[in-house]
Amino acid sequence: MMTRSLLLTMMMVSSLAAAQMFRTVEPIGLDLLRQREVGLAQADVVVGLKTIAAPGGVRCGAGSFQPRVVTTLDRECEVRTGAGKTRSIWVSFEATGLVITLPPSGGGAPRLVGEFTQRSVKINGVESRANFGTLRLLEDGRYSINMAQGRWSKQGPTIEFDGPIAHWQVAVQADGELLFTFLRGPLEFTIVYARVASDERRAER
Repeated sequence: MMTRSLLLTMMMVSSLAAAQMFRTVEPIGLDLLRQREVGLAQADVVVGLKTIAAPGGVRCGAGSFQPRVVTTLDRECEVRTGAGKTRSIWVSFEATGLVITLPPSGGGAPRLVGEFTQRSVKINGVESRANFGTLRLLEDGRYSINMAQGRWSKQGPTIEFDGPIAHWQVAVQADGELLFTFLRGPLEFTIVYARVASDERRAER
């Protein structure tokens, strides 16, 4: 039984992969190899409200490894463990603090399960030249669009997104397309993404 009521640890399980998620509103230490909480002195990485610290160094994005970084962005970070190995973690920011997701151990790079190119964008029914970039869905629940990253989950015929396109609400999936319809103030957006044909061949490998 957990001794700190402010910490919620839960397992996210999908049919493709499992990832361990940790939410915190106070500093916690994580053992990245065993994917569990440990004492701060024994931890590979210590996660605070807005900070990530690691004895071996941590970096989020470009640049060198630092003992401590501050982040409020949804992004992937790299942690150098005491054994000199580098492990990737996914960092999400919520109002209550950071959420750390550890990819499945020993699984290598997550498989691409969906790649979509933008087909059209309409604003109040009028075609727009706005280009949001290619949308890629990974098996570990992450997505990327242009240079931004976030998380996705499937709910029946719809796909929900958090992070940079959370305001797009949900996508309805049908006939190899993703349809987003949402309001931004007085503007109604309709965005259509089409599945990349070669992506289906990748998924069969």
